Amino acid sequence: MNRHHQVKKSFFRVFFSLYLIVQFVSSFGHDGHEIVADVANSRTLLETNGAIKYILNGQKLSEIANWADDVVKDRSWSAGLHFINIMQDPCDASSGCDFVYERDCPDNACVAGAVLNYTAQLRTLVMQNSLVALNSTVADEALRFVVHFVGDLHQPLHVARDSDRGGVVTNVQFYVPGQGDEWNLHNVWDFGMIVRSINETFSGQQELFTAEILRLLRTEYKDAVDGWLQCPGSGRRLVELAGEENELRTCVADWAQESTDAAVAEAYLDENGQEIRDGDSLSDAYYTARLPTVQRRVAMSGVRLAALLDFLFTSMDADI
Repeated sequence: MNRHHQVKKSFFRVFFSLYLIVQFVSSFGHDGHEIVADVANSRTLLETNGAIKYILNGQKLSEIANWADDVVKDRSWSAGLHFINIMQDPCDASSGCDFVYERDCPDNACVAGAVLNYTAQLRTLVMQNSLVALNSTVADEALRFVVHFVGDLHQPLHVARDSDRGGVVTNVQFYVPGQGDEWNLHNVWDFGMIVRSINETFSGQQELFTAEILRLLRTEYKDAVDGWLQCPGSGRRLVELAGEENELRTCVADWAQESTDAAVAEAYLDENGQEIRDGDSLSDAYYTARLPTVQRRVAMSGVRLAALLDFLFTSMDADI
């Protein structure tokens, strides 16, 4: 798309539970999710691409990548599936911060649980080897959720400390061309740095940002990709685990911990290693230092999403 990118400030909807208020915000923004989907699409097998087009009635992954955000208004139950609040205090670079599945994702009601649940749902349908099962609303929506939630899980401030809702309550100044500079820290990591990079470095063309991620995968990230697809403790690749719920959970939990580590080591700290406070201005140096982490997390998300989809759809016997 050859246009100057515009982005609206994320809107927040407040959902009440017995103990806390959760503010929902969309991870990586529209651009980020579309880029993750395009990276995944570039790496999936032809067989996988055929299954995806069949389920989505010809739509591309990038066209449905933001659907899970778009339906939150009408499906309020899904709001809490986009993030993880780490219930640890303190949770910072000096003390460390750990994602504990049983504590931070009770009843699988978090983004890690959502990835597992919708992957399992989609796998059940695929294993029926039935075109009727795949040509269904259940399959369509499960795929849309998987595509989106894998992206969410890789945004550091979507797996961050409960005390500030992943930076939502930390207001900062950060320059985004044509969009102003009044945001919260979560906004900056959702879309601010991606949109700034698209507009300043890539002439407002999202596809050029995507091309840069693909270039990094061929060069700087090349030797790291195989490690991204390994699950801790098993010695096996992601595609070998997708049908084994307990081992896949370990893998997905590791992705969550990666995001938490990036949040406390980078997102919450300025370029001098100082904790970012409400009202701070984020410098150009912060942007320059943190953008590579955003790029890397987008790349990791796309690579892992592609591997997960390949496993699901290359196990089919039915011809599409």
